Amino acid sequence: MNISKAQCSRYFSQLLEMEYIVSVNGGNLRKVSYKIDYWDNYQAIREKIKRHLTSQLEALKNRQI
Repeated sequence: MNISKAQCSRYFSQLLEMEYIVSVNGGNLRKVSYKIDYWDNYQAIREKIKRHLTSQLEALKNRQI
């Protein structure tokens, strides 16, 4: 990516502050691992859609009985 170590560190700090990523191991200064924690809220949207569809299916099942 051709960016300096300092600039890379600033980018990671900003992503941590915005809670887009989380530090996985955090203790080792030589090797730091990160995990993406926020994917434009796709996971939450998928869960909301799944709950809504499930409730609609349950409502249909209850009507047929």
